[in-house]
Amino acid sequence: MPIALAVGGTLFARQTGVTWNGGQGITESVAQIMARKPAPETFRVRPVLPRFIRSPNIPQNPNSPDTAQWPAPNAKTPVLTPSQTPLFTPQVVGTSFLGAQISDTIGYVPPDSMADAGWSQILVCVNGRIRTFTKDGAADGVLNATTDQFFSSVLDSSSTADPRVRFDRLSGRWFVTMITTVNSSNLVLLAVSSGPTITTNSSFTFFSFTADPVNFGDYDTLGVDANALYIGVNVFDSNNNLVNTTGFVVNKTNLMNGTLTVTTFTNLIDGTGAGPETPQGVNNDDPNATEGYFIGVDANAYGTLVVRRVSDPAGTPVISTNILITVPATDPPMGGVPALGSTNPLDDLDDRLFAARMHDGVLWTAHNIEVNSTGVANSHGGRDGSRWYEITNMTGTPSVLQSGTLYDTSSSNPTNYWIPSC
Repeated sequence: MPIALAVGGTLFARQTGVTWNGGQGITESVAQIMARKPAPETFRVRPVLPRFIRSPNIPQNPNSPDTAQWPAPNAKTPVLTPSQTPLFTPQVVGTSFLGAQISDTIGYVPPDSMADAGWSQILVCVNGRIRTFTKDGAADGVLNATTDQFFSSVLDSSSTADPRVRFDRLSGRWFVTMITTVNSSNLVLLAVSSGPTITTNSSFTFFSFTADPVNFGDYDTLGVDANALYIGVNVFDSNNNLVNTTGFVVNKTNLMNGTLTVTTFTNLIDGTGAGPETPQGVNNDDPNATEGYFIGVDANAYGTLVVRRVSDPAGTPVISTNILITVPATDPPMGGVPALGSTNPLDDLDDRLFAARMHDGVLWTAHNIEVNSTGVANSHGGRDGSRWYEITNMTGTPSVLQSGTLYDTSSSNPTNYWIPSC
């Protein structure tokens, strides 16, 4: 029986959000979207948004064990080197194909690559391009537009950034979100398909709402379950200082019927400084789910994840206070991954969680951190590793069932593993 790590965070109170009814969305056929001419612009390298780096001075959770895996290694669960690890081949790489490249856009950097697989298609979305493919990896020509062209009906005077794509297996709908890049009071943009297969005659319905009334809502995340969509943002002031984080709960039934009902939960980072940075909305394909979740790294301590539980997401949503989960020690990534043949490093962002999803009642999530040659978090470790977590008992007191780290044991020129999915 696995031993779970200790969890803090007794629920003393719940937060009621502010609900806004945005009215009817704007429906356009794919043919109409494709017929719209994109604005003519010259190609040049265009940094999309300011970079946010978490402070390395945040303290480590004193209860976080210095280990690369949980349960901690012992005689029954030793750390295996690559040569000792048995080879299992439950699946092999199927189709590999080019989804988009910088020349498909007007020069956006970074691409913020996103995609999901539906029943018959793959939908790829990067900064500046959205495109459909067959399951064989061939562009089917049905949808191939700039993201400004795609979201034109709800776009403000700026441009689109930070795409998210989800195919919801419960409703058979595609959901796409982005934000606009105006410096303050920017928008969250949302599109929902008319069905599971995107054709010339199918349609998307478009919506928008304000990410923050004063500041800039950045890096929208997206989770979908039986009841709602869960969208999180980091909120920055005009000097690019992190102000707080916000979670939005969008009523799914209303959305699929063409109207927007969104409940906003501001200040997810509480007065003590604890709370989820980059709050990831959690994806969950359980048709019987009755509550939803946001999860993120703790703004107040490394070695800690924070869950916010959403009750009654299909009715009058309320959100829990912070539920703190102690995990093996973490650190920020190196601050740049060496690139072969270049003096410019590749961006490894920070230690934010990159996605979160539920499978059979347990939550899986992952992020990148700097580690040493034994896979333990270390600010001088010289390599980035990918840390994953399996978290159980989400409806009660969440705890880590197991976690592990993908890393290179080499003493010099190690391979880096970063920006993991789950």
